[in-house]
Formats: sequence, C-alpha cells, structure tokens
Amino acid sequence: MLISALVFGNISHIGPINMQQDPKILGFVREFSLLFFMSVIGLSYGYDVIHAFASTGIFIAIMALIIESIAILLAILIGRPLMKMDWGLLCGAISGGCTSSVGLGAALNTMGGEEPTVGYGISQPFAILANVILISLFHSYIFI
Repeated sequence: MLISALVFGNISHIGPINMQQDPKILGFVREFSLLFFMSVIGLSYGYDVIHAFASTGIFIAIMALIIESIAILLAILIGRPLMKMDWGLLCGAISGGCTSSVGLGAALNTMGGEEPTVGYGISQPFAILANVILISLFHSYIFI
C-alpha cells in the first residue's frame, strides 16, 4: 500500500485524475492522525508509567535518556558538518531513528516543510528493525 502510494503520488496525473494531494488537506490528515495515535497510546499505557517508575523503571529511564542524548548528539555531529545534510531532513532522520512520531510532529511544525517526513520515512524502518534485533539479543544474552 505504501509503495503504491509513493508511486502514484510521484505521477502527477493519470488521464483526468489528479494524483497530487492538496497540501492543506494533507497537513490536516497528518496532524489529526498523529494526534489520534498519540491519544490512544497515552490513554492505553499512561497509567502504567507510574507503576514502572516505582521499581527499577527510574534507572532504565535515566539510562535511556543518556543513551538517546548521545545518539542524537552523534547524529547531529555526523549529519550536519560531515554529511552536509539539510536541517529538515536531519531532524526527520533523528526522529525516525528514535522512532518518535512526536519528534516528527515537532520537526514538521518547526521546519514548515516536508523534509522531516522524508528523513523520518527513510530511517524509521531501520530503527524498528534494529530495536527488535537488540531486544532479542539483550533478552537472550543479558537477561537470562
């Protein structure tokens, strides 16, 4: 479905049918779907956060904050000066690497263009795959 949307979105017209989406409508759908997604996640799992922090959750949260901050700093230091990436693309790629749809929303509102969406779409699938592999490795070798 995603590949067909990308292919047909690249084609501007097929006969009398316009394949380009109005930017205002596309922006509304993007904002609404992001808001709906985050609301469902927050309502479903928000109460479990307090229970997670009551035990060892605070240590895990602090370690995640440190590791994520280092990863973002490295991405900025490598992406901007060395690879000469555009700020919008880099912000989207960092959000995708962190698998953060909230970060994508912030990048879209800040940048005002569609570049963060491209960076997010490129990096997010690889980040999810890396998360699955790392969780499997940690579970198998560390938390035996």
